[in-house]
Amino acid sequence: MIEIAKSILFGCCVVIAASVLSADPVLAQRAWHQGDMWLKWSRDARESYVLGYLEGSASVRTQSREESSSPPLLGVDTSQMVKSITDFYTRYPEDRDIYIREVIEQLQKGLTLEQIHNYPFWRHHVPQGKP
Repeated sequence: MIEIAKSILFGCCVVIAASVLSADPVLAQRAWHQGDMWLKWSRDARESYVLGYLEGSASVRTQSREESSSPPLLGVDTSQMVKSITDFYTRYPEDRDIYIREVIEQLQKGLTLEQIHNYPFWRHHVPQGKP
């Protein structure tokens, strides 16, 4: 009788584990979309995020003694960056799984919204018709 109970318990554990694992996103997919979250935020919240991200990344560069030719926030128009990020997530709803920081990083490199859309993020789909 105890062996039957153990077998049933083991079977239940296997079924539960399989259910949980199959409910999770497949590896290489993101479980939540930061772009959806971004679009729900107020303009002030978006500005605060961008400014905080830029300040934080500048601080990390300073601590790691990474040299740059100019201060990282010099000439950065945070309101334009906020507009670009908002435009990106609005124009490409299928890209809302791309992290906000990834969009900021690509904008800092000078990429256009279309180039960011086509950028081969390692956990993101490749747009239809692109290699």
